[in-house]
Amino acid sequence: MKTSTWFLLILIVFLSIFLRWWGILHGSFAFTYDVGRDLLAVRDLVYQHKITLIGPTSGQGGFFYGPWWYWVLAIPFFLSGGNPTLISIFIALTGTASVLLSYWWGKDILDKNSGLFLAGLFAVVPFFISSTTQIWNPNLLILLTLITLVFLFHINKINSAKLVIFGFLTTLLIELELVFGSVFMIGLLFSLLLWQRKTFFSRKIFLILAGGLVVEAPRVLIELRHNFLQTKILFSMVISN
Repeated sequence: MKTSTWFLLILIVFLSIFLRWWGILHGSFAFTYDVGRDLLAVRDLVYQHKITLIGPTSGQGGFFYGPWWYWVLAIPFFLSGGNPTLISIFIALTGTASVLLSYWWGKDILDKNSGLFLAGLFAVVPFFISSTTQIWNPNLLILLTLITLVFLFHINKINSAKLVIFGFLTTLLIELELVFGSVFMIGLLFSLLLWQRKTFFSRKIFLILAGGLVVEAPRVLIELRHNFLQTKILFSMVISN
């Protein structure tokens, strides 16, 4: 890599960090009821080892997300001692990781200049900044969606383990934001059916589904224990709409 490319990439990364960290370090991040509720649940998980099979509410009465958001939050919570500022910085780091990944993907698809252009977009566009600076489950969507798109682009080359990871991450999007994740999943399956039929009608699809099943395993367990209560609520919401 040329020195000028390194310099520009490092500059973009530092700009990404500055734009995200400045507000956080000065207390400019939301600490609402939902954030407090989530951190209390994570505190019980980390210090009292109360493992839950459900996560925060989806906003639809009686229907909850899975526990993955709490399990992810447990890492920065433990490392920071529950400091919300440091937890917000952890979320911001996923935004910076998106900058680096977008550079690599752009370089892989076209060239270094395309990679720098994509990295610059992920670094400075207000939407990407605001979507990676709050303690809120959809704030992980930027990085995880980008990873799944990279996997999709290389679907014919990746091995079995990566196919399972691909299915895992794609399904995890649903557990981070129900509407976005569901629409993304439907679009992904249609894209495989239309343009990657060899993959769709091969054993690879079972590996992808296996990864998704890992994500949904806690939900399956809670549904079995409660007579499929949330499934009934979900169907009633779909029918009423």
